[in-house]
Order: sequence, then C-alpha cells, then structure tokens
Amino acid sequence: MGRGPGKWQRLILDEVVEQRQWRYLIGLLPEDHTMTEYKALWRAADTLWRKGRIEWLNYRCGWRKVLIGPPGVPRTEGRPDGHGAHGAKR
Repeated sequence: MGRGPGKWQRLILDEVVEQRQWRYLIGLLPEDHTMTEYKALWRAADTLWRKGRIEWLNYRCGWRKVLIGPPGVPRTEGRPDGHGAHGAKR
C-alpha cells in the first residue's frame, strides 16, 4: 500500500487543485531551483495526471511550457499565474 502523495505531489495538489487554477509547472518552483527539483516536480505531475488528479498541457511557444490544472476547470484565456515568475511557497 502506498504512503500517499509525496512532497512534490502535495505541492501540486495544494497550489493547483485546491486553488482551482491553472499554473505553469515551473512557476511552482523557486527561481533558484535545480534541474533535479524540476525533474522531480515533472515526475510528480506526470503521476498525478496518470491518476486523473490533474490535467496538463505541454506546448512549445518559444521555450517549452507545461501548464497544469485541476480536472474539469477550463483554462482561461491569457497567461495563468506563474508565467515568467518564480518563487512559489516551499
């Protein structure tokens, strides 16, 4: 039996699902994040997506961007919170 959501999954669930808003995945990390932290967050998002707990959109527009959001919540027009900004709460 699993132990429940890990640190990165809890961050996504708190910042995206509980807030019911779409966010850039990278916007959940502090500006000085490491590539290891980003990859761990990406794996957590992939796991939550496979379980149906989040939706995500991966697209290229200049830099590759990953948007994540709660299931059933339509993505609003314009850029979601976290575009070009870092510094989410740890």
